[in-house]
Formats: sequence, structure tokens, C-alpha cells
Amino acid sequence: MSLSKKSKLRTVLNNPEGKLILENYFSEALKSPLLKMALGYTIEELAQKAGKKNVPDALLEQIDIELRKI
Repeated sequence: MSLSKKSKLRTVLNNPEGKLILENYFSEALKSPLLKMALGYTIEELAQKAGKKNVPDALLEQIDIELRKI
């Protein structure tokens, strides 16, 4: 199964390589007790909710590129 920005957060975090990618960019957010509420959202949906100030389009695209390489 390939990963991308369209993957659910739960799916990405269940993949060790995917988890490392997200930890590289969002280490503090992944420690939040609210994280479990976000597991059903895609990476893209979460980026939209966070806003472009917090997750610029270029960052989302970089994450997508890295996830697709897995």
C-alpha cells in the first residue's frame, strides 16, 4: 500500500517510515493528547484544518513526495 497526502493519519502512523516522516515535520503535534481525534483524517485534510500559515502548500507537497517514496 502506497502512502500519500491522501492517506489517513492512522495509516501513515502505523507505517514506521511514514511515522518518521511526520515526526520530522510535526514532532510536537504528534505528542498531543488530541492526536487520536485526528486519526481518521487524511494528511491533506489535517493540513487544510491547520491552515496554510502552519502547513504551507510547499510543505504538504514535500511530505507527499516523501510518503510516495515508501
